[in-house]
Amino acid sequence: MIVLYVLLGILALLLLLLLTPVHLQARYDGALRVRARYLFLVFPLYPRPEKRKKTVKRAKRKRREASKAEPEKKKKKELSQWERLLREEGPSGLVRTVADLARLAGTAAGRILAAVTVDRLTLCLIVASEDAADTAVNYGKACAALYPSLAVLESAVRVRRRDIALAPDFLRRQGEVRGEIRLHVRPLRILWALLRLVGAYMGNTFKQQWNEQKALEGKQTERG
Repeated sequence: MIVLYVLLGILALLLLLLLTPVHLQARYDGALRVRARYLFLVFPLYPRPEKRKKTVKRAKRKRREASKAEPEKKKKKELSQWERLLREEGPSGLVRTVADLARLAGTAAGRILAAVTVDRLTLCLIVASEDAADTAVNYGKACAALYPSLAVLESAVRVRRRDIALAPDFLRRQGEVRGEIRLHVRPLRILWALLRLVGAYMGNTFKQQWNEQKALEGKQTERG
């Protein structure tokens, strides 16, 4: 009975960890800074912290490299799955498999993006140049590129709050860009999307093998 309680406790802890959101923050104000936060842990992603230099003796390094070195030349190279598929089914089978994988990956990517929630999106873009005519032209290009991109973003992910400021400045000689995005995602939803991707891939592969087996049996029946 104690073992059952321990297993239930472990499962409850894993479920709690999967339900705890992972927060990501990216900020640009002349320099880009990206960091992730999970529970009370903060991980700087960019710029990466400098690693401490470790002093390793040459003798130990040589022994380690010698222990890892293996006679790989004597091993026979096995055909990869793609090469085997190309030889067995030809280019049409390979193209069909790649198309199915692309379709499944696109569906999984849509589910993953749907699991992302943008808590805050801030962007301040000041368009400026030395010539006023160039400033007006660049401002029009910026509007044509920015607002459709925001529409695509909001159609793919949930945006709770956004603050967009785009304006021309005819007195400046150089533009300015500042921005920040804060988002979070629950690992459970990412895991569920990946599991569905694996399940769909395995089901698609099993269906293809089943159809090939039935076709082969049909050919053998016709010959017999």
